[in-house]
Amino acid sequence: MAPYTVETFWDKQVTVRQFVHGYRFSLDPIVLAAHIVPASGSRILDVGCGCGIISILLASQYQNVQIFGVEIQRGLADLAQDNVMENGLGDRVNILHGDIVNFSCEALGGTLDMVVANPPYKKRGTGRISKDQSNALARHEISMNIRILCGKAGELTGQEGALALIFPADRFHELKMAMTEAGFCVDRIRCIYTGKGRNPKLVMVSGRKSMEKEPEILPPFYILDPGGQPSAEYNEVLFHGRARHRI
Repeated sequence: MAPYTVETFWDKQVTVRQFVHGYRFSLDPIVLAAHIVPASGSRILDVGCGCGIISILLASQYQNVQIFGVEIQRGLADLAQDNVMENGLGDRVNILHGDIVNFSCEALGGTLDMVVANPPYKKRGTGRISKDQSNALARHEISMNIRILCGKAGELTGQEGALALIFPADRFHELKMAMTEAGFCVDRIRCIYTGKGRNPKLVMVSGRKSMEKEPEILPPFYILDPGGQPSAEYNEVLFHGRARHRI
């Protein structure tokens, strides 16, 4: 196996390996996972699961769920499978290698209740594309864009299906349009700020089918406190998996 580092999360209950070189997750999937509360018995799809971080964090917190992590890159899919087994979660997390556009409800054993994702943020043709293929696929919309992702989520979920994403705040309206086209009504929104007085960096959004309502705007999530140190809520999320507001 290629060189890797080992990270621990949420009261050291979760151990995750990620490669030294190539794509490495940042705080985004950890923050998103801490904001998700799946219903008991939920069947969940984690699109572009990478090393399995979101799938593993959710399965470690909620025992009565079934999670499918789909990853297009073989090396990351294999690493995710190793991480799942290392955490003793093989009974409720299944890692699948492939392109999500090729998966059907039949291949996943039926319709899903929820889709979660920390998708590529950058539009194809914008910014500098990494020469490292792993980083390029994870950060730029090369193999998937937000419309394809939301459309596939709509196809694979049932009539009361849910979708939860983290995405650049300056692309929120594009995300909302893609969700609406796929049949999801935006339910809750929480913006992520580096600190007070700055523009939001990211936004967490949840949506549901069979629902029409004005979205609930949750209080902001600050990474840094006014003194420039990690905020109390950020530390609660990073070390204990506890967010003050859930999407």
